[in-house]
Amino acid sequence: MSLTRRNFLRGIAGIVAISAGLSCISDEEKSRERAKEDKSEYKEGVVIRESGNFAGLEDSSGAVFGNRSVKIGGGTYVLHVKTSDATYTFSVYQSDKPLEALALAIEEGTKIRFRTKGYFGGPCFSSDNIGWNKSDDVSVLK
Repeated sequence: MSLTRRNFLRGIAGIVAISAGLSCISDEEKSRERAKEDKSEYKEGVVIRESGNFAGLEDSSGAVFGNRSVKIGGGTYVLHVKTSDATYTFSVYQSDKPLEALALAIEEGTKIRFRTKGYFGGPCFSSDNIGWNKSDDVSVLK
């Protein structure tokens, strides 16, 4: 192999190494930016009130052939949370995390973390800080 060809290949190898290093730096910067965004999408606060009920059996009218029938009522869970800058009131609806277990873990005075922005950048809350959250987006803090 000639000297110029060897130098050329070394130069190419150097360029590849440098660009790979820049790529890693770029990915690291992107990761930091995502972490900043995640923090801005969530708030921490203390629960000052909780309210709601959970699914249960309820009597229903209009049973067929005079038999009694039942229907299952839907559950609701609402949290009123004070953060360092505002007070938020929101309904929590069940996703993968069981709503009943979340409600059992939370009581007045519990510190929680909750999402303030939707998954596509839209708000979870209106201008008066009333809104919604999925149970997966509410975490009990120690």
